[in-house]
Amino acid sequence: SNFTLQYGDVPMLLSKVEYQFVKNIRQANFGFKVTKRTWLDMGFMLNPIGWESAWPVLNTCLSSASVGGYFEPGSYLGLRFSTQFNEKFEARFFAGNPYSVAYDADTYVSVGCQLIYKPTPNLMVLYANMAGYQSKFDEPDPKFRLSNNLVAYYDLFKWLNLTAQYDFAWQTNSHLGSDTDAL
Repeated sequence: SNFTLQYGDVPMLLSKVEYQFVKNIRQANFGFKVTKRTWLDMGFMLNPIGWESAWPVLNTCLSSASVGGYFEPGSYLGLRFSTQFNEKFEARFFAGNPYSVAYDADTYVSVGCQLIYKPTPNLMVLYANMAGYQSKFDEPDPKFRLSNNLVAYYDLFKWLNLTAQYDFAWQTNSHLGSDTDAL
């Protein structure tokens, strides 16, 4: 199980405070082992997409903030099914509501997967995606978003690693103008 609280300006990082579902809780989840190599987790879990994040403590590069992390889903409330097929390959499948502050009062369910391949002990390739509507439930033109992330992580030495990350996303209804009535 995990339970992490956050404080300071991090809970207010991506939008107005009134849209934050659980402002000071970063994660609150528990899980159990189904088989020797299979787990089921449920609760409020961390973003499954991206090596860098909008949460500075997770960033491993030179910057404490990630530009890409501002546009990816935040934590989500849902289920995650994880399995390790062998020593080199594992997969995670998840479904839930990304109550991310970036998406305001999102009331839809998103689904996604994370595939991890470790051909050698010091090389890992990871692909993750999340797809679903990222809008308010009653919005007339909801935004369907597909976020993807590809990461290669190589431990060159014990004290030096190389990380390459490529984020790409697609969203419907991006052409719509802003709501000037809200100003």
